[in-house]
Amino acid sequence: MKPSLLMSLILTAAGLLSCRTAQEKAVIPPQHYPHGRFTYQQFADSAGWKLWINTGYEINPADLEILRRELPVMTFRIYAGTWCGDSKHQIPDFFHILDEAGVPKEDAGYILLNRDRKAWNDLAGADSIKRVPTFIVLKNGIEIGRITETPKSRLETDLVEIVTQAR
Repeated sequence: MKPSLLMSLILTAAGLLSCRTAQEKAVIPPQHYPHGRFTYQQFADSAGWKLWINTGYEINPADLEILRRELPVMTFRIYAGTWCGDSKHQIPDFFHILDEAGVPKEDAGYILLNRDRKAWNDLAGADSIKRVPTFIVLKNGIEIGRITETPKSRLETDLVEIVTQAR
Protein backbone atom coordinates (compact mmCIF):
# COMPACT_ATOMS: atom_id res chain seq x y z
CA MET A 1 0.00 0.00 0.00
CA LYS A 2 1.34 3.41 -0.96
CA PRO A 3 2.20 5.77 1.91
CA SER A 4 -0.04 8.53 0.50
CA LEU A 5 -3.04 6.16 0.33
CA LEU A 6 -2.37 4.93 3.87
CA MET A 7 -2.14 8.52 5.13
CA SER A 8 -5.44 9.39 3.39
CA LEU A 9 -7.17 6.44 5.06
CA ILE A 10 -5.82 7.41 8.48
CA LEU A 11 -6.90 11.04 8.08
CA THR A 12 -10.37 10.00 6.86
CA ALA A 13 -10.83 7.64 9.82
CA ALA A 14 -9.67 10.34 12.27
CA GLY A 15 -12.07 12.82 10.73
CA LEU A 16 -14.99 10.43 11.01
CA LEU A 17 -14.18 9.63 14.63
CA SER A 18 -13.95 13.32 15.55
CA CYS A 19 -17.34 14.00 13.91
CA ARG A 20 -18.91 11.19 15.88
CA THR A 21 -17.49 12.56 19.13
CA ALA A 22 -18.90 16.04 18.37
CA GLN A 23 -22.32 14.53 17.63
CA GLU A 24 -22.28 12.54 20.88
CA LYS A 25 -21.55 15.69 22.86
CA ALA A 26 -24.44 17.51 21.19
CA VAL A 27 -27.04 15.06 22.55
CA ILE A 28 -26.25 15.71 26.22
CA PRO A 29 -29.45 17.09 27.77
CA PRO A 30 -29.34 20.62 29.21
CA GLN A 31 -28.77 20.93 32.97
CA HIS A 32 -31.82 21.82 35.08
CA TYR A 33 -31.54 24.88 37.30
CA PRO A 34 -34.06 25.58 40.07
CA HIS A 35 -36.19 28.65 39.51
CA GLY A 36 -39.11 30.35 41.19
CA ARG A 37 -39.92 32.07 44.46
CA PHE A 38 -38.41 30.57 47.60
CA THR A 39 -38.46 31.10 51.34
CA TYR A 40 -35.05 31.55 52.94
CA GLN A 41 -35.10 27.97 54.23
CA GLN A 42 -36.02 26.57 50.81
CA PHE A 43 -33.36 28.78 49.26
CA ALA A 44 -30.67 27.68 51.71
CA ASP A 45 -31.63 24.00 51.43
CA SER A 46 -31.91 23.87 47.65
CA ALA A 47 -29.34 21.84 45.76
CA GLY A 48 -26.20 23.79 45.00
CA TRP A 49 -26.77 26.57 47.53
CA LYS A 50 -26.11 24.81 50.84
CA LEU A 51 -22.38 24.75 50.15
CA TRP A 52 -22.30 28.47 49.41
CA ILE A 53 -23.64 29.62 52.78
CA ASN A 54 -20.61 30.67 54.80
CA THR A 55 -19.48 33.35 57.21
CA GLY A 56 -15.93 33.96 56.00
CA TYR A 57 -16.65 37.43 54.64
CA GLU A 58 -15.10 40.27 56.68
CA ILE A 59 -17.42 43.25 56.88
CA ASN A 60 -16.05 46.78 57.19
CA PRO A 61 -16.78 47.67 60.88
CA ALA A 62 -17.71 51.31 60.15
CA ASP A 63 -20.20 50.23 57.47
CA LEU A 64 -21.61 47.54 59.76
CA GLU A 65 -22.46 50.10 62.46
CA ILE A 66 -24.48 52.13 59.96
CA LEU A 67 -26.18 49.01 58.59
CA ARG A 68 -27.17 47.87 62.10
CA ARG A 69 -29.09 51.14 62.50
CA GLU A 70 -30.55 51.40 59.01
CA LEU A 71 -31.21 47.90 57.64
CA PRO A 72 -33.80 46.68 60.18
CA VAL A 73 -36.42 49.01 58.61
CA MET A 74 -35.61 47.78 55.09
CA THR A 75 -36.82 44.77 53.14
CA PHE A 76 -35.11 43.03 50.27
CA ARG A 77 -35.79 41.14 47.07
CA ILE A 78 -32.90 38.98 45.98
CA TYR A 79 -32.63 37.61 42.45
CA ALA A 80 -29.97 34.98 41.80
CA GLY A 81 -29.12 31.95 39.69
CA THR A 82 -27.54 28.70 40.82
CA TRP A 83 -25.64 28.67 37.51
CA CYS A 84 -24.16 32.16 38.06
CA GLY A 85 -20.64 32.68 39.40
CA ASP A 86 -21.41 36.18 40.70
CA SER A 87 -24.43 34.80 42.59
CA LYS A 88 -22.23 32.10 44.14
CA HIS A 89 -19.84 34.78 45.32
CA GLN A 90 -22.23 37.56 46.42
CA ILE A 91 -25.16 35.69 48.01
CA PRO A 92 -23.22 34.20 50.98
CA ASP A 93 -21.63 37.61 51.66
CA PHE A 94 -25.06 39.28 51.60
CA PHE A 95 -26.44 36.65 54.02
CA HIS A 96 -23.53 37.30 56.35
CA ILE A 97 -24.13 41.07 56.25
CA LEU A 98 -27.81 40.56 57.09
CA ASP A 99 -26.86 38.26 59.99
CA GLU A 100 -24.34 40.71 61.40
CA ALA A 101 -26.71 43.67 60.99
CA GLY A 102 -29.44 41.81 62.89
CA VAL A 103 -31.82 41.51 59.93
CA PRO A 104 -33.85 38.28 59.71
CA LYS A 105 -33.01 36.61 56.40
CA GLU A 106 -36.48 35.06 56.44
CA ASP A 107 -38.01 38.49 55.71
CA ALA A 108 -36.34 38.85 52.31
CA GLY A 109 -37.88 37.64 49.06
CA TYR A 110 -35.76 35.10 47.19
CA ILE A 111 -36.23 34.50 43.49
CA LEU A 112 -34.07 32.04 41.57
CA LEU A 113 -33.86 32.50 37.82
CA ASN A 114 -32.77 29.88 35.31
CA ARG A 115 -30.59 30.55 32.28
CA ASP A 116 -33.54 31.19 29.96
CA ARG A 117 -33.69 34.99 30.04
CA LYS A 118 -36.94 35.00 28.07
CA ALA A 119 -38.59 33.23 31.03
CA TRP A 120 -37.33 35.88 33.49
CA ASN A 121 -40.31 38.15 32.74
CA ASP A 122 -42.66 35.73 34.50
CA LEU A 123 -40.76 36.03 37.79
CA ALA A 124 -38.90 39.30 37.49
CA GLY A 125 -40.68 41.41 34.87
CA ALA A 126 -41.86 44.14 37.23
CA ASP A 127 -38.34 44.57 38.64
CA SER A 128 -36.64 44.73 35.21
CA ILE A 129 -33.93 42.24 36.10
CA LYS A 130 -31.18 42.09 33.48
CA ARG A 131 -28.39 40.40 35.47
CA VAL A 132 -27.98 38.30 38.58
CA PRO A 133 -27.46 38.58 41.39
CA THR A 134 -29.60 41.66 41.92
CA PHE A 135 -30.28 42.89 45.46
CA ILE A 136 -33.21 45.29 45.62
CA VAL A 137 -33.49 47.38 48.80
CA LEU A 138 -37.01 48.55 49.71
CA LYS A 139 -38.23 51.00 52.33
CA ASN A 140 -41.97 51.03 53.02
CA GLY A 141 -42.39 48.78 49.97
CA ILE A 142 -40.71 51.26 47.59
CA GLU A 143 -37.38 50.54 45.91
CA ILE A 144 -34.66 52.86 47.17
CA GLY A 145 -31.74 51.21 45.41
CA ARG A 146 -30.23 48.06 44.01
CA ILE A 147 -26.93 46.31 43.56
CA THR A 148 -26.68 44.46 40.27
CA GLU A 149 -24.18 41.67 39.55
CA THR A 150 -21.19 43.07 41.44
CA PRO A 151 -20.92 45.95 43.90
CA LYS A 152 -19.21 49.19 42.83
CA SER A 153 -17.03 49.02 45.92
CA ARG A 154 -17.87 46.41 48.55
CA LEU A 155 -21.30 44.94 49.17
CA GLU A 156 -21.73 46.57 52.57
CA THR A 157 -20.35 49.91 51.36
CA ASP A 158 -22.82 49.97 48.47
CA LEU A 159 -25.63 49.12 50.91
CA VAL A 160 -24.58 52.00 53.17
CA GLU A 161 -24.66 54.34 50.18
CA ILE A 162 -28.19 53.19 49.29
CA VAL A 163 -29.64 53.48 52.80
CA THR A 164 -28.03 56.81 53.65
CA GLN A 165 -29.25 58.42 50.40
CA ALA A 166 -32.79 57.27 51.25
CA ARG A 167 -32.95 59.16 54.55
